[in-house]
Formats: sequence, structure tokens, C-alpha cells
Amino acid sequence: MNAQTMNSSICPECEGVLHLPADLMEGEIVPCGDCGAELEVLSLTPAGAGPCS
Repeated sequence: MNAQTMNSSICPECEGVLHLPADLMEGEIVPCGDCGAELEVLSLTPAGAGPCS
């Protein structure tokens, strides 16, 4: 994890580790680096992401 990465979560599609940037906001869309799924940030504390609807 680099200095710009603050949180991590698990991808609900492939169970890979998501490394989330420190300046992330709820509702933002992030791609899974392992499977490419587009995920919506559902919460910041704890960090959580789910499939885009």
C-alpha cells in the first residue's frame, strides 16, 4: 500500500482486495483492479463497495 492509499475493502464480485485512495467520497465509482468490475463506494468507515446499480 502506498502513501496515497488509506483504506482497503474486498471486491464483492471476485473477492480481490480493493485499494481505495485517501480522498475517496461516498457514491464514487471505483474499478476493481483484479476483475474490472465498476463498484460504488457505499461507506467510508468501514470502507465498503458494492456493484453499481
